Amino acid sequence: MLLLDLSESLNEKAAGSDQTILHLSQEAVSLLAWSIEQLGNPFAIAGFYSNTRDDAHYLEAQKADKKLMLILTGGQPSDVDAHDERLLIEDARQSVKEPDQKGIFTYCINLDPKADNYVSDIFGHQYTVIDHIERLPEQLPKLFMALTR
Repeated sequence: MLLLDLSESLNEKAAGSDQTILHLSQEAVSLLAWSIEQLGNPFAIAGFYSNTRDDAHYLEAQKADKKLMLILTGGQPSDVDAHDERLLIEDARQSVKEPDQKGIFTYCINLDPKADNYVSDIFGHQYTVIDHIERLPEQLPKLFMALTR
């Protein structure tokens, strides 16, 4: 399963492009989905904007040897009613821990060039930062293949 961040921050224009980060992410995810379909692997795409933790129920119910939840996001956790950065990071870390405890491997692909400052607090070593979005279409399939071997 790929969870695609649909938050407002992805509506910003990508550096050096007239397209939004969300639009470029959607194109890369579409290419990945097509590739996975050609391989015959089951694959689902879902979007999130603040309710990631509850989206793991779909994947939990699937019968598979490996369950992978890729989280494609463009930035640091945020919420309309919480402003404490540490609390938001701790909440996100708990959201990652719960699927891991149920046998679902979570992995973050972060598009924020500043992600190194916070992403390891949430995902440990289970993340990749792609700070040039134009590289996402080539990097996403490579990451998927490496994670599903």
